[in-house]
Amino acid sequence: AVLMPFAELGWLTGATSMLIPAGDANVTHEATMDRTHPIFVNSVLPGIGAQPDDDLTIWTAGLHMHLFGTRGRLTIRDAGGSNEQCMLDVPHWDFNWQSSYALAQPLPWTADQELHLQCWWDNSADNQPIVDGMQLDPIDRNWGDGTLDEMCLGILYVSAAQ
Repeated sequence: AVLMPFAELGWLTGATSMLIPAGDANVTHEATMDRTHPIFVNSVLPGIGAQPDDDLTIWTAGLHMHLFGTRGRLTIRDAGGSNEQCMLDVPHWDFNWQSSYALAQPLPWTADQELHLQCWWDNSADNQPIVDGMQLDPIDRNWGDGTLDEMCLGILYVSAAQ
């Protein structure tokens, strides 16, 4: 089994913006991963010794965002969006809540299904952190490693079908 990060590849490479505009209290971005996604092809398959069409099992699900995140959701669905099943829904994100959680039942992931990730943020003036006793002014935020940047990352533990 392997730990599999999941995000829009363009966010990771900088080719696609994950802009969270200054002052905007309700921003949403989403990503979809099918069996052609480079993260899946280049790290998951070799890590578990599987082929793209093999059935897989998802054991855990987690989300990662920073201070401005308000909600996150990770689902699996048929290609194109039908028959969606929720793996993880965090309706009130807390930066200190960054863990992976075991699914009640391991979830099969077949070749005709895709993963779907949604993240919501609040970058309004009222939701800015306090640094050195002063509340920061809102600025445009984007994907980045810093706590004052943001992320939208799903994290799954995946194996060949059991």
